[in-house]
Amino acid sequence: MTTTQLRSIFELKSYQFGRIYPEAVIPGLGHRAPDTERRAGTADRAESPDSSRTLTGLGTLRGAVRMRLSSRCEYGVRAMVELAVSHGGGPISIREVAEREGIPEKYLEQLFSKLRRAGLVKGCRGTGGGYMLTREPHTISVGDVMRAVDGPISVCGCTGEGVADGANGGCAKKASCAAHPVWDKLQKGIVSILDSTTLSDLAGGGAACAHRD
Repeated sequence: MTTTQLRSIFELKSYQFGRIYPEAVIPGLGHRAPDTERRAGTADRAESPDSSRTLTGLGTLRGAVRMRLSSRCEYGVRAMVELAVSHGGGPISIREVAEREGIPEKYLEQLFSKLRRAGLVKGCRGTGGGYMLTREPHTISVGDVMRAVDGPISVCGCTGEGVADGANGGCAKKASCAAHPVWDKLQKGIVSILDSTTLSDLAGGGAACAHRD
């Protein structure tokens, strides 16, 4: 699962959402035709694992602004897709996942530690050991993975997960903010996309076939 493939799936889903809610633009998750040309040299630039990229971080596209996922989310999802593809065939070592996805091994260890604490993966020791999913790929959503490695999904402080109805999320202007309804739709749209997309969806044929069998 490459970054480009992962991005394409989210772009298609959010583009469809954007057709339904045109006033709630989802920058960076693709509220535009999937083949929109990116600014040369910026879209696929290699970034270090420690780069600060969150759902509220802004990058640029030609003629648009985009929201960017954290490297923890991106790498975590890609690593979990590798486990989904191999689900049922035994554990996969961190080294193998790191080599396949081009993710630093040390960084991947930190992510799998968080995924294990969240109950999404389990470790197997000894020769041929590694990690494997604790559930079927079609029961684990992208949202599950993102929350495990990066905490609650939040587009804006006033609409993020964990902000109770009526609470201002630290924003004193929430009640009178004209933009809040848009942020709220944006939050719900992104969460809907992430929670309705499973590892099986991203893994394609491999995990889907295992589910059917």
